[in-house]
Amino acid sequence: MRAVRQGLLWVLAAGSSGSAFAGTVHHVRFVQPAQILVWEDGELIARGDRIELGQTLGAQDQPLIGAGELLPVQDAATGLRTISVASNTAFSLRSGDTSDISVRVLSIRENGEASAVPAAGTGFRQASKTAIRPGAPESQAIELEITWSGDTAPPLLIVAD
Repeated sequence: MRAVRQGLLWVLAAGSSGSAFAGTVHHVRFVQPAQILVWEDGELIARGDRIELGQTLGAQDQPLIGAGELLPVQDAATGLRTISVASNTAFSLRSGDTSDISVRVLSIRENGEASAVPAAGTGFRQASKTAIRPGAPESQAIELEITWSGDTAPPLLIVAD
C-alpha cells in the first residue's frame, strides 16, 4: 500500500509540475531609446532625443554686412550652417522662432539613407532612422545644409518623432 501511495504522489507531482512549465512563456523585449547625434565641422556637438542648436561658434565675430554701405534689399544677409545628423529614429528639424529656414540634403554617408518627407511646421523631417546598414555612427549620417535670411542665426531644434 505504501508503494502505491508513493507512486500516486509521484504521478501527481510530475503531472502538476509538467503542466506548470507548459504554460510559462517569457517575452523578452529590448528597447533602445531615441538617440540623435549631431556633428559640425567633424566634431560631435550634441546627442539626445531633443537637441537645441544655438548660434554657431564665431558667428558673433563676423563683420557687419555692408561695412557702412547701403545694400539693396535683394542683397540681404543669408546665413548658412552645415551639420551631419545620425539617428536611430525619425526626427524633425524646426526653427525655434518664427523665422523661415530652408534645409537641403548635401550628402549621405555610405551606411546612411535620407527619407525626407514634407511636414507642416518643420524645416526638415526625416521619416525613418538614418542607418540602412550597420557601421560607425558617422558612416550612418546625412549632411544637411540649413540656410536662413537675416543677420542672426535662428535657434534650431531637432526633435525625435
